[in-house]
Amino acid sequence: MRPVFSIKNILTLLVLCILLPFVGCKKKVTDTITNGEWLTELTTQAGITSYQQDEPYYLNISSNSPYFSVVQSSVEWELLTPSKAFNPLATLNREMVAYTLMNLISRTHEGSSDAIKDLQDCSYPDQVKAAVASGLMSLDERQRFCPKEVISKEEAFGYLAQVIDIVNNRKFTDTKTTVKLKDDVQFSDEEPKQFDEETLTAYFQSDSSIQSGMYITYDDAYYRVLNCEYTNQGIKTTLELVNMEDVIDQFEIQGGTNLEFNHARIFDGNGNIVQEGTEQSHSLSLMSTTLINHTFDINGFRVSLKGTTNSLHAEVSKQLKVGGLLYANAALDNLHIQYKWDKDEDKIQYGYLKADFTTSENIGLRNGMYKELYGDFSKLNPKDFISTVQNIFQTKQEVLTDTLTLCTVKIPLPNAPMVSVVMKLNLNIYATGKAELAFVQNHVVGCEIRNGNMRIISDHSKKATASIRAETGITLGTNLALHAFNQNIMDAEVDAGAKGYFRTKTYLYNDEGKAEAYDIDIQPDLVEELSEGNSNVKVCTELNAYWLCNLKLNSSHSLAGRFGFGKNIPILNESNAPLFPKGKVTYENWMSVDHCSCEDREKAAIVDPIQVKKRITLKDYSLITGVGISTGIQVSGLPEGYTVEDLIYTSKNEEIAVVNTFGEVIGKKTGGTEILIQTKDKKHLVHCHILVVELNRK
Repeated sequence: MRPVFSIKNILTLLVLCILLPFVGCKKKVTDTITNGEWLTELTTQAGITSYQQDEPYYLNISSNSPYFSVVQSSVEWELLTPSKAFNPLATLNREMVAYTLMNLISRTHEGSSDAIKDLQDCSYPDQVKAAVASGLMSLDERQRFCPKEVISKEEAFGYLAQVIDIVNNRKFTDTKTTVKLKDDVQFSDEEPKQFDEETLTAYFQSDSSIQSGMYITYDDAYYRVLNCEYTNQGIKTTLELVNMEDVIDQFEIQGGTNLEFNHARIFDGNGNIVQEGTEQSHSLSLMSTTLINHTFDINGFRVSLKGTTNSLHAEVSKQLKVGGLLYANAALDNLHIQYKWDKDEDKIQYGYLKADFTTSENIGLRNGMYKELYGDFSKLNPKDFISTVQNIFQTKQEVLTDTLTLCTVKIPLPNAPMVSVVMKLNLNIYATGKAELAFVQNHVVGCEIRNGNMRIISDHSKKATASIRAETGITLGTNLALHAFNQNIMDAEVDAGAKGYFRTKTYLYNDEGKAEAYDIDIQPDLVEELSEGNSNVKVCTELNAYWLCNLKLNSSHSLAGRFGFGKNIPILNESNAPLFPKGKVTYENWMSVDHCSCEDREKAAIVDPIQVKKRITLKDYSLITGVGISTGIQVSGLPEGYTVEDLIYTSKNEEIAVVNTFGEVIGKKTGGTEILIQTKDKKHLVHCHILVVELNRK
């Protein structure tokens, strides 16, 4: 039978064929997010964390809304405009992404309207044009943006990552300095022949035209002449120091550079100058001063300060009263800044300061042998062990905690007269027992001031190696300030490092083999050494180590801080940044375990060179060695039927350390790794952590 087509069916088919190419930009998206969720992620990554006005900008978003704070801060940063409706519960679409991201990046006047065929459907045409023109977002094959199309979370976050990279890494390659003085300010071009900073007096030549009320500049500072007196030495002037805002109507600077320490004026922690620098050059040319190599004493510590073109390094040491040595090292490398400042008479139009640099720190405390100092406790009755140790070390255990100023550095900025970066380094150390802690951190810190608001720039990556048997910690405080005309304009201080601490529980076995637990406020390394050889004492310890990082922006000493843009931000701490992936680590006689399991026993343990155990046991489960130094792993126990000849030693990272068939470990380069000790039949396995350090560093 021949198919029958009605006129109606044919017309329907034709209409579908005509309309098919014009079907709206619809595609199925499963991983969607709401506008509120998007804005929360955007402001978090952008560092927009606060708002000023408590009254809601949108009637539909009250203070009870979970998105109230992010909406308020977004309006004040001009990511949103209250004149345009915003529904935080609506599903995120393409034009909302373009709208908010282009407002963040401040690009809203780019691109051609002709290139986008459906621009008339866009609620935010300027931002959509800018998003397409910048290459961030693209059109479809029919040159349509599809503004109302739902966007996936993955795609939106991809765009966000690109924009965050742009705003946090703004480049100001065109260095410039613009200074506009107030109309009634008159500066003298003459330099004083003598200047006394303490009395604020200066002498000029007898034929000088200097007059009361004039202003002079000297050593990057502004002074007003209060009065003039003719003397045999010339014209004596009495001066007063004035702030930049007292004489400057508009001040604008911008630029970006790698800062070179060989051009810096450097002071040690006691305030003594150790390098003059090239401040008067205003240009980082090929000329350089001698690189520093300076030693000084501060707070009982010996500090060796060394410098190269791109780095500063400090070695710190202190001899302990009870024997042993505390040592610490801190280094700052590859300091780069980007800056822009634009201020008129009463308002900061724009401010941007970003610094990125690398810090590395390590701390070690090697106490003397406690047994040599205080006697052998191995035969001590367990019921007397705790009280004896506590009484002896109640006053004699040395705790080291101190803050040391390492140096202050003033680096002139290229092609920016009277503008420099002032940096101060402080080392904070804390140690109570045997420990080795080493780590490297990469920092990006700063802020952007715009529209009377400030957002935070902060990113910190980190890696560490640690062998800790006592409480220890170290942080390096780095204070960076953009300095001009004798005052800080903007500043940022980051205090970053790590800390580890133990909680100690000691188990004492009585004659019946019963284990009694005692909390003891003594460092576990000390208890471990004094209990060595005493089978009636076992030590259980819990280690908690974590990263530390606090950021302080625009202190009260800075111009931006006095305008209300100061902020303290805790970045990393015990609650959010554990040093170990699994958080706390538990040791039982320095063997890593899931939990403390000291159980009662039927009889006292038999002390043999190598005892029969249920598993392989070691004398030490964590060892520190040096590059090129050999250290032996000592086996103290083996399962029944096994001998030391049945053991296989394997290094997890032979670039750090290698081990031979006899358990001798040789350090290859600094870092940490694990040595695996297992029986040939692979039924028994134990780990020994090896930390390789640089010994006797010159």
